[in-house]
Amino acid sequence: MNNLKYVSLLKDEMSLKNYSKNSIKSYCGCISVFFNFFVKKDMPEHISVEEIKKYLLTISPSYRKQMIGSLSIFYKLIGQPKKFDHIEYPRKENHFPIILSKDEIKKILKNTVNLKHKIILSTIYFHGLRISELINLKITDIDFSRNLLIIQQSKGNKDRVVPINKDWIIVVNRYISIYKPIEFLINGQLSPQYSATSIRNILNNSCKISGINKSIKIHSLRHSYATHLLEQGVSLRYIQNLLGHENSRTTERYTHVSNIHLQNIQIQL
Repeated sequence: MNNLKYVSLLKDEMSLKNYSKNSIKSYCGCISVFFNFFVKKDMPEHISVEEIKKYLLTISPSYRKQMIGSLSIFYKLIGQPKKFDHIEYPRKENHFPIILSKDEIKKILKNTVNLKHKIILSTIYFHGLRISELINLKITDIDFSRNLLIIQQSKGNKDRVVPINKDWIIVVNRYISIYKPIEFLINGQLSPQYSATSIRNILNNSCKISGINKSIKIHSLRHSYATHLLEQGVSLRYIQNLLGHENSRTTERYTHVSNIHLQNIQIQL
């Protein structure tokens, strides 16, 4: 099977439909993995629904959802949309987001000694960014005159603006004067952009030094940002806009983990 031909076909189709670069990269990666699994098949049209279902059982539910979305687009493209009529997305697991307290955030940032590493973690937390948004953030996206970050072409191919944190401005100005980034705010050592793996390693190391044993991921900083805003009295509607959530229900889950709401629920004897 000529994988490159089919990956290129999907890439062109998604580009014509104005999907974001991250979505195109993710979906093309999925079908490439899929076709490598069925490397002995000469054409994707010859892969049966039963074979697709058996393959989907070999991957995690979270990856399965992404794979189904990728293959659904692809098989529509090659004229076999009915192949996915009876393949459903996995049921969403109802896990609450892991939240860091403000004291834990302070510990993490204090114990992140390297200035570039500190900027990476503080930029994500103070502005509620996704890891891809931090990686793609350019110097020109920082509007110092209006104290705004311009998040361009994020999830869903949408732009949004986020107010710059005042404490962050002091640190980022020092960082820019020392590191002198040219295009992207965070440059890699051998590439224009920093890698997601390196960012995750920075957070893991800082959590370990800080004695934080929670199952923390980079997205936990974004979750913490939203929860802390809610606890400060910021409206859900405003938080939804800051995070770039299309559906308000996604933002509403922070009410379940907000400390201010839980503290008000007490048994009186």
